[in-house]
Amino acid sequence: MRDEATSRRSDKGRVGVAIVVLVVLGLVGAIAGSCENETSATKEEATRPSETTRKVVTVTQEEYGDDWPLTVPEAQLELIDGFYAVVHARGRTYAMNGTARTVMSERGWNDIYEIWREGEYGRVSIAPLLDRTLALRDW
Repeated sequence: MRDEATSRRSDKGRVGVAIVVLVVLGLVGAIAGSCENETSATKEEATRPSETTRKVVTVTQEEYGDDWPLTVPEAQLELIDGFYAVVHARGRTYAMNGTARTVMSERGWNDIYEIWREGEYGRVSIAPLLDRTLALRDW
C-alpha cells in the first residue's frame, strides 16, 4: 500500500510539474509574440526612406550616347536608405535593383521595364546606371 500511495503522490507531482512547464512555455510564447510584433513594426519603419539618407544624381541620354538604357532622354538616379536604387522620370519612380523591386508595390513605384530600352540584342544594359546609383552610398 505504501508503495502505491507513494507512486500516486509521485504521479501527481509529475502532473503538477508538467502543468507548471506548460504555463511557463505559454508565457514565454506570449512574450516572444509581442516582441515579434514590435520587431515587425521596427523593420517596417526601417524600410521607409528618410529624407536625410537620400542621394540623387541626374543623368542624360547625351551623356551615355548609344549605351543609354532608357526610353526617356533624362532621369534622376536615387539611392534611398543605401539600398533602394530607383530612377525618377516622367513624374514617376521606377524600381531599378532587386531590393527596390521587392518593395515597389508597397511604395507605389513602377517597374523599370516600363522605360528600359530594347536594343538590337535585347535590353540595353542598365548596369552603368545601377553602378552609378550604388556609388552614391556613404559607406
